Amino acid sequence: MIQRTRINFYRAKEWKLSINEIAIMAIISDLNAYAHFVASYETNGGESYYAINRKEVLIHLPSMFYSISTVSRALKKIEEKHIVKSIKMGRVKAYCITDKGSLWNEILPENNYVL
Repeated sequence: MIQRTRINFYRAKEWKLSINEIAIMAIISDLNAYAHFVASYETNGGESYYAINRKEVLIHLPSMFYSISTVSRALKKIEEKHIVKSIKMGRVKAYCITDKGSLWNEILPENNYVL
């Protein structure tokens, strides 16, 4: 189970993310830390795509998600907001953080934290 995570409340408000979308972003923005349940795929464009095991998300964030379909819906919503993009690799859907999504990890000046 994930004990700590970093949430960018400024971006969450700006992008109008739900609590489930925030939880998924916390995982996606730190994929290297959760390498035990993601697999990296390189595409021709040089972008790294990661296959997220939805069952593992349920295990690591049990209070946020109740079923695999809630995880899938949260992933679909952040994709619709152009925060991540996905490709289908066989039976697996893999995700990549977009330029917009990379702003999640950006450190903002202290005066920009006002909500």
